Amino acid sequence: MSSFKSYRNESRGNWGTQAEKLNVEQIQLGALLRIADATESMATNHVRLIEERDRLSRLYKESQARLERERRTNSALRGVITKMRKAKS
Repeated sequence: MSSFKSYRNESRGNWGTQAEKLNVEQIQLGALLRIADATESMATNHVRLIEERDRLSRLYKESQARLERERRTNSALRGVITKMRKAKS
């Protein structure tokens, strides 16, 4: 009985030959494997950049919400101070 082999995992292997000269098909296969490696590398960086963008967006929104809360607090405190001055007069 033969065991299951994944095309994806098998394609990531280090393919090569002992031959002195490579034919055109072997060179093309090597180029395709290099393109596949580069694409995987770019995809990894892309995912990392998306995660960083989402994190920075979340931090920005949180800081804007905190700033708005502080503005409302300051406004309320100014109102209290004004009422106290009027009551004192």
